[in-house]
Amino acid sequence: MLLVDHDGPVDRRDGFGVLVSLIGVSSSGFGPFFGFGVGLLLVLRRRWLAAVIAVVPQALAFVWWWLRWGADPAADRGSANLRFVVDWTEHGLWAVFGSLSATGLLAWPAIVLCVAMAAWPGTGAYRRAPIIAMLATVLVMYIGIGTRREVFGIFASAWPRYQYMAAMIAAPVLALGLDQIRRFASWARWIPRVVLLLAIARNIVWLHDGADSWSTASTADRRLFSLVAGSDQRFEARADRSMSEFSPDVLVIDLDTLVADGSIERVTPTTAEERAAVAAALGLSPAP
Repeated sequence: MLLVDHDGPVDRRDGFGVLVSLIGVSSSGFGPFFGFGVGLLLVLRRRWLAAVIAVVPQALAFVWWWLRWGADPAADRGSANLRFVVDWTEHGLWAVFGSLSATGLLAWPAIVLCVAMAAWPGTGAYRRAPIIAMLATVLVMYIGIGTRREVFGIFASAWPRYQYMAAMIAAPVLALGLDQIRRFASWARWIPRVVLLLAIARNIVWLHDGADSWSTASTADRRLFSLVAGSDQRFEARADRSMSEFSPDVLVIDLDTLVADGSIERVTPTTAEERAAVAAALGLSPAP
């Protein structure tokens, strides 16, 4: 979007934009949504030839990939109706703007502020084009994904993988709105400062709680792997058995290596609770 957002005829910046977009659709399912945003921006700029050059190559690349290799097992297990897509999109937008403003209470005011920046005459036509393109990209992204993620439920729209992509598009618009908010009311200049302090405080709490959660889970997994490594039952399980949802890449076959590296130690299960945990991890019945 940054590369193609310029006046004048097509030049090498548009060529680099094609390269970036091809990398995008070749490496991420979000690529087509970004392609939509780029195309919309160029249409709003009335750069028709640039729009064709920017969108058509990546669209052809994506269609070719989809027809030859594309698959979406999650979408095949569900059939999202209009109500689900609307609820998914609404919850996703609330999650994104709630995260950007540090609290869900400010999510909808933040959305209103972004829309206001697109409609406000003081924004100017040149700034309005990328604002509309970015907000439309976020909206289309959630609508598009929502049609294929019914199997995971509405709350999956708040998953970080979606929030990250939407937040980096919406953040510049929200930042502009917070920067210009003082033009609407003199007292409003305090809003960005309060939001900033609130965001710092909330992030400190989130980092602390997240660190505690990961520490507890990793400690529990280390203990579980030590018990499995010290149990003869592990020889009854498949070598490629994953033993924990938190550490899905650690397999039974890896235990000897982890012991040799000093990451875990062999601990013989002695209680009924420990033997039950080992059996559950291996998918077996508890040893007597």
